Amino acid sequence: MIDKKTLLFIGVLVVVAIIVLAVGLVAPSLGGPSGSSFSALFDKMVEKVSGEKQLVLPNGTYAVGQDITVTDKIIAIASPNAYSTTLYFLYQGTTWANEEDGTSFDVITDEHAIHVRGAMFSIQLGTDLSVAFDVGDSITIQTQTELSDGRIVLGHDWALVDV
Repeated sequence: MIDKKTLLFIGVLVVVAIIVLAVGLVAPSLGGPSGSSFSALFDKMVEKVSGEKQLVLPNGTYAVGQDITVTDKIIAIASPNAYSTTLYFLYQGTTWANEEDGTSFDVITDEHAIHVRGAMFSIQLGTDLSVAFDVGDSITIQTQTELSDGRIVLGHDWALVDV
């Protein structure tokens, strides 16, 4: 026969396991409005004008000057000089994917658009990161939201976040 202490210990372990499982399932959804990846962020965006595939942040969800932090995997790196690095990423979301015509859309920023062509796009940072990062590495970068043409959009200046 199992004594009461052993049953109590097993009961406590079961409760702890359930709590750990619940936290693990809920924790990813506790983040703010920033996407955990570019794909997650882009999937939250809406068309500025219906049918034109020019994406902006949805009204009422973001404020001007809000930090947007993204962690994503680098698929290519180009460092044209010692003062900048172009990082290439892949859109892997489902909202804007188009298997027939190729996944292409624009994400409007305060100065330029992020052109997603064939699901690939680039972000330029004002520092040489080619020594610190390699293809396949995850990187965390941040920008702020800006107001452009009456809509809240991503800023064009991305910076490395110290993690």
